[in-house]
Formats: sequence, structure tokens, C-alpha cells
Amino acid sequence: MKYKLGFIGAGNMGSAIINNILQHKSCINNDDIIICDINSEKLSYYSSIGVDTTTNIYDVFNKARITFLAIKPQTFFQLKLNKNSILSQYIISIMAGVSVSKIKKTISFDGPVIRAMPNLPCLEGNGTIGIYYSQKIESNEFNFINNIFNICGEVVEIQEKQFDALTSISGSGPAYVFYFLKSLIDAGVKVGLSPEISKKLVFNTVLGSTLFAINSKDSLDTLIEKVSSKGGTTVEAINLFNTAKLNEIIDKGVSACAAKSKLLSED
Repeated sequence: MKYKLGFIGAGNMGSAIINNILQHKSCINNDDIIICDINSEKLSYYSSIGVDTTTNIYDVFNKARITFLAIKPQTFFQLKLNKNSILSQYIISIMAGVSVSKIKKTISFDGPVIRAMPNLPCLEGNGTIGIYYSQKIESNEFNFINNIFNICGEVVEIQEKQFDALTSISGSGPAYVFYFLKSLIDAGVKVGLSPEISKKLVFNTVLGSTLFAINSKDSLDTLIEKVSSKGGTTVEAINLFNTAKLNEIIDKGVSACAAKSKLLSED
């Protein structure tokens, strides 16, 4: 094969993976990649840095050993390919809600298909990527693929049946975090802070608390107790959260997200 990697689609997440790869020269060279997209500006940019580009998907399927499917599901299902038209040895899909069986059927592909779901922080190399291997592959290829995603963040290997749950946590989770951040910033303004100071305090507090929890040997319940001194100020907020059953609201939101993901994947 002429290329080690081929990308069909260079949207936000496809570009995030491509850009992270290109920034880590130890992983792969620019001329080992081919990108297919309909956005001429993106193709011009990648061409200018030594990456081959095309608007013909067959150039990817026929010349890249590993092909990334980074297009929208509705675009994918419009593809009409003959079995002999795909020479790639491996297919990696980052399409949400499209099962391995549907991928194989749609493009008449018999080789290994890997499903992965990166999340928004992958754009900065701090993401979480759930990955599923539909069948066992050679160790060198396994390591190569995992290394690609490790560049984008932390890789968690899961079963395909867990993708709906993964979607509801790491896939959609950044939106929950942004919602919480915005609510906390707005609350800070209401109690007397300027928007700028409230934003700085919230961002630093959430980041610092997360890092502290990661490095702590204590459970989250214990950490909550350590900050919430009896008769103090923090416990007033925690008691109100408990009375309002905030944990149940969060549970219902995550469950609704997972249910919607399952529904879309069955369409």
C-alpha cells in the first residue's frame, strides 16, 4: 500500500486526529497519509504541509492500508461500493451509532473493523477514546492503532454493546461539564463576583479539584466530607443539592442520552 493511513472525512474530529498525528512525527510521516474531503480549503492546507489529498474516496480505499471513516452516518450510508473496490486491510470508524455489522454490510468489507469514539477534548490531545476491536488483529497493527489514539488522549477498550453508555458519559460528557461550568459562573456573578473573576475561579477550581481527586487515595464521598465541615458553609450547598436530588437528575440525564444513542443506532 502507498499510504499507512487514509482519512475519508476531515471534519472537526477527523481533523483533530489528523493534526495530533502530524504533530507527533514519531508516529507517522506526512507523506504516509492521504485525506479525502470535499472542503477545498482544508485539502489545500494539508497539501501545503506535504499530505496527499483527494476528493475521490477510491483513492483512500485502494491505496491506504488503514482507512478512517470520519464522515457523517447519513453520508456513509449513501456510499455504494463493490467488494473488490476496497483494498484497505483495516477500517476504523469514528461514526456515532453505526455498528460494525452495518459498516461491513454497507461497504461490503470482510476485514477487521475497529469502532472508536473520541470526544471533544481530543482536539487538544486531552480526550478520552472508547475503542472496540471486532476481531483480533496482529499485535503490531494493534499497537500502531492504539498509539494513534493515545496521541489524542486516553484509550479505553470496551465491548460494542457498551457504546451507548460510553456516548452518554465521555462522548456527551463535555457538554455536561460546560453546562455545570456556566451555571457555577453565573451563580458566582449573582453572589457578587465579576464575570471575569467568577470564570477564573470556577475554571481553576474545577480543574484543580479534578486533578486532586485523580491523585487522591480517598473516595469521592470522603473528599466531599473533607470539604463539607459540619456546621460550615459548604455543607449548606451540599444539603440543598441532596434535597433537590441533583444526583438523580444527573442519572436521568445520562440515561436519556444513552437511550437516545441506542435508538439512533437501531435506525
